[in-house]
Amino acid sequence: MQEKISNKISHRVYYYETDKMGRVYHSNFLSWMEEARTEFIRNRGISYSEIEKNGILMPVSEIKIKYYNPVEYDELIQIVITINELSKVKVEFNYEFYNEKMDVKFGEAVSVNIFTDLNGKIKRIDKELYKLLGGEE
Repeated sequence: MQEKISNKISHRVYYYETDKMGRVYHSNFLSWMEEARTEFIRNRGISYSEIEKNGILMPVSEIKIKYYNPVEYDELIQIVITINELSKVKVEFNYEFYNEKMDVKFGEAVSVNIFTDLNGKIKRIDKELYKLLGGEE
C-alpha cells in the first residue's frame, strides 16, 4: 500500500450507550469500530454483505483500545479509520475517536480482521478485493 487510505464517519451518542455516570460505556467503542469498518469498506466500492456472498468472512482476531477522555450523552463523535496493514489473509485497521470539532481525542483502537471461508478456515483474498481495499500487486 502506497498511501494510507482513511475514512471518517459521525456517530451521535444515544442515552442507551451511557452508564450510570452519564458517560459512554466502554464496550460501545467496539460497536462504533464495526460501524466504521462497514462504512470504510462501503466507501471503497463493495459492501460487507457482498464480500460474504463471495464466500469470505472477516472475523476479528485481535483488538486493542486506549481511552483518553470520556464521551458523554448526545455528543457527536467523529471516527477516523485507516488501514495500517493489509495482506491477502488479514487487515489491520486503526481507529481514532474525536469530538465533533476534531480537537479532543477520546481514544484510539486497533483491530485485526482475518479473511476466512464460510467454515472459518483462513482464506487468501483475490486480487480484486485486495486492490479495492487499497493493496497493490
